[in-house]
Amino acid sequence: MGFEGICENAMDAVAARDHLIEAASVCTIAMVHLSRIAEELVLWSTREFDWIRLGDAWSTGSSIMPQKRNPDAPELVRGKSGRVVGALNALITMTKGLPMAYNRDLQEDRNALFDALHTTIACVRVTAGCFESMTVKGGPDLTGDFALTTELADFLVGKNVPFREAHHVAGRLVKTCEERGCTLADLTLTDLQGEHDAFTAEAIEWLDPASAVERRTSRGGTAWSEIERQLGLLRAQ
Repeated sequence: MGFEGICENAMDAVAARDHLIEAASVCTIAMVHLSRIAEELVLWSTREFDWIRLGDAWSTGSSIMPQKRNPDAPELVRGKSGRVVGALNALITMTKGLPMAYNRDLQEDRNALFDALHTTIACVRVTAGCFESMTVKGGPDLTGDFALTTELADFLVGKNVPFREAHHVAGRLVKTCEERGCTLADLTLTDLQGEHDAFTAEAIEWLDPASAVERRTSRGGTAWSEIERQLGLLRAQ
């Protein structure tokens, strides 16, 4: 049958279920990640975010609200993660109180194992289908968004300002915007220099969202060249 050899200990041969627990553990880890991905898909497809549109095969209409599209597929994936976690717990609980030989309790192992495997494989396929079918929409306009505050701090660091100080300066600029009811894009060079004289006109350009993304060229960063490198690694894998 192609096995590498035999189990040298007879008691272990009939009683060990480590291989089943390990398989269920792998499924559980996979399902936890799939559940997190599903949560993102559910969130991104809401009317409030509206970042993606799932294909018709992976979403359904609401039974009462004609305008609503329910992200059923990712919701089911998210829900089924608990089922696989439960299968792992069932196997561990089943074996923890047994003496070191075969007991009839072990006949309960197959249901948990098969269910974990079948559920995980199905959820992988469903998640892949969601990604293959969905339409990615344009994101929100981030011009002046407070997420760019770090850019101001980094700009000061590039002018030899200690990050601790730069962090406080950037924080005060956010507070100024909140008091005025404006965004970072509304700040002038005078406003910036009012908090620190190391700011120059170039700092305004650092608040451009696209430029901010492209500056993150370190490993795992957001620059498009880095994204393409990571995609290449994933495809090769």
